[in-house]
Amino acid sequence: MMRRGRLHLIRFIVFLMGLTICLLTIGFSSFSASMDLREISAIIAAQNLVKVTGSRFESASSGGTSANLTYTDYDIAGSITLPNATSSVTYAITVTNLGNTEVGLSSVTNLDSRLQYTISGYTEGTKLCDDSNPDNCSLNSISTFYITISYADNQPVINNAIPFTATFNFGTAYNITYISITNASNYQKSIVAGNTLSLTFTTDIPEAFKITTGTGQLINNYTYNQSGISKILTIPNIYSNIIIERYYEITYNLSGGTNNASNPTRYLITNSVPLEEPTKTDYIFDGWYTTSSFTGSKITSTSNYLVIPIYMPIGY
Repeated sequence: MMRRGRLHLIRFIVFLMGLTICLLTIGFSSFSASMDLREISAIIAAQNLVKVTGSRFESASSGGTSANLTYTDYDIAGSITLPNATSSVTYAITVTNLGNTEVGLSSVTNLDSRLQYTISGYTEGTKLCDDSNPDNCSLNSISTFYITISYADNQPVINNAIPFTATFNFGTAYNITYISITNASNYQKSIVAGNTLSLTFTTDIPEAFKITTGTGQLINNYTYNQSGISKILTIPNIYSNIIIERYYEITYNLSGGTNNASNPTRYLITNSVPLEEPTKTDYIFDGWYTTSSFTGSKITSTSNYLVIPIYMPIGY
């Protein structure tokens, strides 16, 4: 009985040692790749959900050639020859989602430092969806994208074949919802865990936003800066669905009156805010309007326009 208990103890200690080594390995690789624990978790979880299920040579430019292409669940390997500074080789990569979670390509690593890559046929950092059914982005979806390998910037031409490995890091993908954003259909609709969202506004530029997670938690760690005639919204390290809603500014033309302190200077279209009465000496308030001719219906709550009060003399 004691011998059996001692055997179980030894097995448990061996298990703990293996787990410690695994965690330390992940830890060191995470530091070198500037990842935090959430990003590591997202990649590990997604790697179990999506796998490379095919690769093939697609094309080459400026005399580039490919040889010995192989693939595993998460990478491709082979050798390429790039006889000119502009030479490149392109491969088609097919991946299959085996789970019920939407995922996307977070990054490509382990590529020789003399080489660089570009992704086409798909926007890196967004969710992967089925080639024949774009509405299916999870279970059994099959997606194809292309990776082009070329020389890194300022890399001299190498006369010999270059062995390479390209490891595909997949992560959980989250949805981005826009409210009251002009041309929202032109902006990114999803993002892979840990990535940074950058949006450039060039027309009908919002003054401010309310940004929340899908569960309503406020997100404040973003920047919104002027860049020439445009403004750029940057939201780093996203790990949830997010909602980006525009604030509308309210302009009051008070016609010599004094505004009510409770009246807002901006509002969200999803939250109707009552407009309280302003005051003006010797007058009573008779309503808010959108034009100086005071025609049309009275305005009782915020909307996307300038608001003007109409006053009537006391005792009229």
